[in-house]
Amino acid sequence: MEVFFGAAVLVLCYVFLRLLNLSNGPAPPTLYYRPSDLNEFLLQTVPLLTLRYTPPILWGRNGHLQSIIHSLFGPSRSKESRTGECFSVQLEDGSTLTYTLYDTSKPHPAGDITIVVCPGFGSSNRSKYIQAFVSLVSDHGYKVAVLDHLGTTDNPLTARRIFTYGETGEFGAMVDDVMRENTTTRLIVVGFSMGANIVCKYMAEGRPHNRRVICCVSAGQGYDAVRGSNVLMEWTGFRRAYNFAMAQGLKTILQRHSYVLFRGNSDFNLSAIQSATSLQEIDLAYTLQAGGYSSLHSYYRHCSCKFTMHKITVPTLLVNALDDPLIPEDMLDVPYNYAMSRDNAMFVLTRHGGHLGFYSGGLIIPDSETWLHRLLLQYLDAMSTLALDQSKVKASTDSLLSSSSAFENLSLCASSSVGTPVD
Repeated sequence: MEVFFGAAVLVLCYVFLRLLNLSNGPAPPTLYYRPSDLNEFLLQTVPLLTLRYTPPILWGRNGHLQSIIHSLFGPSRSKESRTGECFSVQLEDGSTLTYTLYDTSKPHPAGDITIVVCPGFGSSNRSKYIQAFVSLVSDHGYKVAVLDHLGTTDNPLTARRIFTYGETGEFGAMVDDVMRENTTTRLIVVGFSMGANIVCKYMAEGRPHNRRVICCVSAGQGYDAVRGSNVLMEWTGFRRAYNFAMAQGLKTILQRHSYVLFRGNSDFNLSAIQSATSLQEIDLAYTLQAGGYSSLHSYYRHCSCKFTMHKITVPTLLVNALDDPLIPEDMLDVPYNYAMSRDNAMFVLTRHGGHLGFYSGGLIIPDSETWLHRLLLQYLDAMSTLALDQSKVKASTDSLLSSSSAFENLSLCASSSVGTPVD
């Protein structure tokens, strides 16, 4: 009997170790980049790129737990919510986007910088992880503008559409409005999950304000909605269950705004939308008709930054976790190929972190700030300092060139007066 009891204890210990992945220890992130002056500068000025990332000991090595706790509770710093000023912008199709601008209590050493943030799927400025990020960076001198995806707040829709996975129009309109309100600010573009896909697409479009952008940051995105739509239908890694949960969230948004979206419109199969158990079913019953797409493949391809991100010209940081339950490892060839093909990009891949979790420290209760948010702050500070130094060099060079030109003109005038006959 004692033998069986001992065997049972060993089996339970093995299951416990496997479930919590305790045998997979912490490690520094794996970095993929092409050697360049910029990347060498980042390695020297962003400590978290080379230090070991240690998740919470008891549960932090399980990507599912990281993802679920992030979704339900957010970082503990999110309790320090900030109050910003809400703005609204009317779009050409009649839609009204809203965004919130958070000021800072102290100026950044590198000058006036506004971080423009595109949240993840179904998120807005009130999402807990967004509030935690805003709280952290605004304490360090950054202004922050956060987009509310269409339909994610209680504000009524003014046109018959909600957000999509890859539409850049709303984010672009927010950036335009931010620059209209403050023409001298420099921009940093940050996106989380679906929002990261949108900002990469936006930066690839070569918008006029891109020249004001210091850098672009992508965290926890899948890059390719065509492949992503297929893997989300698989039960491997319980991705089908996550797909179901996201579909329920999207149906809640559609239901909340059903009076505007569906009233007097017979083009949609409402019963198919209500019975849908996956994002793909909702897209087939609603999104294709709402957006005028011919097929799911064409819609997902249009939404994917994979096919355009090679046009991004600004320094770019891409961050993913190897244990993200939504994004399998074979989809990470996109950021790898991108980072290895240019001098101003870096792909950071952690062993742990889940989907946007990246909790760190502690046995059970993690640190108030996630590893991801601290990494982003260090990267943004480094890039802002570099941009300031470059602007000083440019100003100094322009001044020297101006002085040189003035001296040359003076010399020419002097030489032309020499030997002039006097009557």
